[in-house]
Amino acid sequence: YAQEIAPVPGSSILDTKIAREVAIETALYKRDASMETAFQNLEKNSLQAPSNPQTTTLPETIPSLWEKLRFNETFLGLHGYVETRSYFNLHKNNDKFYYYQLRNNLRLKKELNFTPQLNALASLDGQLYYFLNSDDGFQNKDSWIKPWELYLDYFKDKLDIRVGQQLIRWGKSDEVNPTDVFTPEDLSEFFNNVERAKRKIPIPAVKSNYYFGEDSEYAVETIWLPFFKRTRFDFAGGNWEPYLSRYYRSLGLKFLNDKGPDHNLGHSSFATKFKKQGEDYDVSLSYSYHYSETPALEVDALNGTVSYIYPRQHTIGSDFETVLGKFGIRGEGAYTTKTPFVSYSPDVPKLVVYRDALNYIVGVDYTFSNNLYTNIQYAQQFIPLYPKDLATQRLEDSVVWRITKDFLRETLTFKTTGRYYLSTQDFVG
Repeated sequence: YAQEIAPVPGSSILDTKIAREVAIETALYKRDASMETAFQNLEKNSLQAPSNPQTTTLPETIPSLWEKLRFNETFLGLHGYVETRSYFNLHKNNDKFYYYQLRNNLRLKKELNFTPQLNALASLDGQLYYFLNSDDGFQNKDSWIKPWELYLDYFKDKLDIRVGQQLIRWGKSDEVNPTDVFTPEDLSEFFNNVERAKRKIPIPAVKSNYYFGEDSEYAVETIWLPFFKRTRFDFAGGNWEPYLSRYYRSLGLKFLNDKGPDHNLGHSSFATKFKKQGEDYDVSLSYSYHYSETPALEVDALNGTVSYIYPRQHTIGSDFETVLGKFGIRGEGAYTTKTPFVSYSPDVPKLVVYRDALNYIVGVDYTFSNNLYTNIQYAQQFIPLYPKDLATQRLEDSVVWRITKDFLRETLTFKTTGRYYLSTQDFVG
């Protein structure tokens, strides 16, 4: 049955493993339904007087045990993970010296299937964060447990709708996604929590997909974000506080409240995407009207203050994915208006310049026979109307990579990821 499952409309051509898992779960569900029917028949027979006194019947407790198992599957079938990350600081900054950091993350989720057309998901996110520094010793810095994703899914013919707090990820490339610019992520550990999927933060949204075509090979996705939610950064003085923020604080400038746009429908965002899935390729065109997820830091030199500004932006983008033999090939690009850039010129008001920017990335991945996976990508950013004295060069290019190798029957994984900027010779990894 798992081999005969039809592709899910809108799924990626590289999602065959996921499709197979769905098929297996469906087959198991059918098996469970058959077992439940058998138990019901056994219960019915056990209540009848046996025609032969020597006949042995199943105890009446078995059907009740089955119902308990079904209850546990429905209401207690939680999934999730616990992750621990340790950091040792080898360099001292201008503030407190954080020798050691211990971050523990918990994620639990529960899926509920009410009807074939109506599903739900609820999840919790927890963090326990300890640090050891030169002034305060070892102490708890930040801990919480809070709702994470909470949404309803509705399916009807060729339409599916998701309403609630949800994770939204766009783009085909690995880690660097120029089209995915309108939903927040967690950069409190910079890029050390390297998987972008784990860095994304859920946001209240309404998302729909409508499939059409002979084999539902076309789809239109629409997303409405009623409220703005900003990207999360490390606290002031933390190891991963953005450099510009740390620099302005060292000058004694006062930071004003980082509220972001007010929470009203006038500040909502909208995005749409047209998708085409072929036999051996995926391609899409997208547009989004949104706020910048990372703020511009505008300096008021007279008052000695720094303001967080989130400009309104338009983003037009496209992505693709295909296979060539055993190679996976993908690319993505986007043109975004009013992108903030830092200026060194004293003649520039508030030391920020807003310019349109073009970002694009192409890459290839390959899995060798010894289960060594390699993913290499080349990215560029280009500023068409380039003014003088920008901290950013007009054309900046970089190489992004991810290499993994499994050992001990996939119980131990070696992974290295990073990004090297060719134009500035900076490295992140």
